[in-house]
Amino acid sequence: MVVWLLLISVMIAAISGCPGLFISRRSMLGQWIATGLNLIASALGLAALVLHTCVPQMSAQLTGNGPASWTFAVAIDDISLFSSSRFF
Repeated sequence: MVVWLLLISVMIAAISGCPGLFISRRSMLGQWIATGLNLIASALGLAALVLHTCVPQMSAQLTGNGPASWTFAVAIDDISLFSSSRFF
């Protein structure tokens, strides 16, 4: 669950720039949408880090198989937790 929260947070932060592609740059609406998406992404990322700190057994590794013969794995460990939160 923690890894899913972190991945969703990264995806939301990545798409927060998309309103600028479709809305005029003079419009404040695009800035409000991007700001809201970044706030949501930050809150989900913070929730993932807090959950990993409080309940480490919830941080299971996420693995998957691709269309060819490649696989991927995403996990959170204590070193990445420290390196991503050391500026706060």
